[in-house]
Amino acid sequence: MDTVRAASLLRMPLKSTRPFRLLFVEDSDQLRETMAILLEADGREVVTTATAEEALALHTADPFDLVVTDLTLGAMSGVDLARAVLARDPAGWVVLASGYAIDPGLRALGRNVRVLAKPFTSAAIEAVVGEAGGAT
Repeated sequence: MDTVRAASLLRMPLKSTRPFRLLFVEDSDQLRETMAILLEADGREVVTTATAEEALALHTADPFDLVVTDLTLGAMSGVDLARAVLARDPAGWVVLASGYAIDPGLRALGRNVRVLAKPFTSAAIEAVVGEAGGAT
């Protein structure tokens, strides 16, 4: 290998071996389990939980690249979770999903906040995952 080629290889960025981490928050057991299966992909780690409180604890301990949350959960709502995630990382990626009418003003929570109406297609969620950097 010549010196010029060796030098250019040394300047090449190393591809990260860290998986894209996605946290899916949903109080419906069936939907949570189904989405975990649908979102599985090489280079992606999918973690699910039923409550915003547990999601916030998981995200605080080891932040996720994308948080997808239902709006209506238990004591702590998906909007409350989004605000807490974005308070820690204003550039964080959050998807707010609901089967009820969604206030389009929720996008104003942050530049990387997206809103999805349920039921959403696998293509719709994959588009957001790709936008957040988790394309496979």
